[in-house]
Amino acid sequence: MNHDDQANPFSSPRSEVLAEGGAISVDFVPIMRHWDRLRLFYNAVLFTEVIGVAVFVRPDVLFDIGFLPITCIGAIVANVCFMTGPAIEAYGTYYRLWHPLMTCLLFFAGLGVSMMLAFGTVLGL
Repeated sequence: MNHDDQANPFSSPRSEVLAEGGAISVDFVPIMRHWDRLRLFYNAVLFTEVIGVAVFVRPDVLFDIGFLPITCIGAIVANVCFMTGPAIEAYGTYYRLWHPLMTCLLFFAGLGVSMMLAFGTVLGL
């Protein structure tokens, strides 16, 4: 434990691992904050897609009693799945296997999969 940790017992927790060159410290807070900003774009895209498909492709689902509950459950599931992105980045950073470009690739890959699932869900109602 270093002097800074002893001075402030209420400091945010950090992950540390001993390596050959000494201690490595990874702060997960910036990773989570960055992904929370991406979450706004993620949800806006999925919301626009679901409403667009419902209005222009399948307008009959708007009057289906199950549309709103299924959409709300899908939104919750999509946001839980979204959390795998920051988790993967955090572990990649922790093990020094991460590059900032990988964040972009991971985000857009996850968004693409989510868009396909949302499209299929609305069409399947």
